[in-house]
Amino acid sequence: MNDQTTKPETSLVPQPSVNELPASPQDVAARELLAGGDSMPAIDNFGENPQERFRLHAIAREEEAIPLDSMIGQEVACKFFVIHGVERVIEGGEVEQFARCAIIDDEGLVYQCCSTGVASMLFHAARTFGWQAFDPVMRFKVKQTRTSRGFKRMSLVPIFD
Repeated sequence: MNDQTTKPETSLVPQPSVNELPASPQDVAARELLAGGDSMPAIDNFGENPQERFRLHAIAREEEAIPLDSMIGQEVACKFFVIHGVERVIEGGEVEQFARCAIIDDEGLVYQCCSTGVASMLFHAARTFGWQAFDPVMRFKVKQTRTSRGFKRMSLVPIFD
């Protein structure tokens, strides 16, 4: 066989498209989390300082957090966020995995929800503006819609001045 008829080798590893940045470890974890993967990693924009990360993770788990669905139609500020997987028993005793989001504003108030729509927006905001605290804080309007099948869907709409 001569060299002119040999086909070029193709990589089995997906390559980023021309318009896509290489995936960071946070991007890979977020895609796994949003896809409902088995590992259910946590992603956040807490930075690298271990003490600050520990403090923010403790705040994010506050039992007195404000349910995000109580803020429908209102504005929330987001300085920090964490998204991690949780399991809940649903009808019929099945266990489903959900993306739990905690949003921490610049005053330390915590808003919580289980929503793929909210998790997706927070992921895209961090992917766009960086995986550190949002400074200035990101502002979002909390929105809820119904799907064609009647399910409620919560999302965040960014507010820019």
